[in-house]
Amino acid sequence: MAWVTRLGAGAITRSPAPLVTTVPETMVVGLLAENVTVEGVLQLYPQLTAQDVRACRAYAAAQDRR
Repeated sequence: MAWVTRLGAGAITRSPAPLVTTVPETMVVGLLAENVTVEGVLQLYPQLTAQDVRACRAYAAAQDRR
């Protein structure tokens, strides 16, 4: 669960508002669901990293498996 280190370390939180970025995890996942690319998300929210976006996707996938 690599997303745990990103979501728990202040880049993005599961709360779902990120501590550092104030971009909710649900916003990132929603954009990805609308076929916005990772690069597109990063253009909209330059304070995020590609690793942050992947962490959001992984977290959402883990929640779906519950």
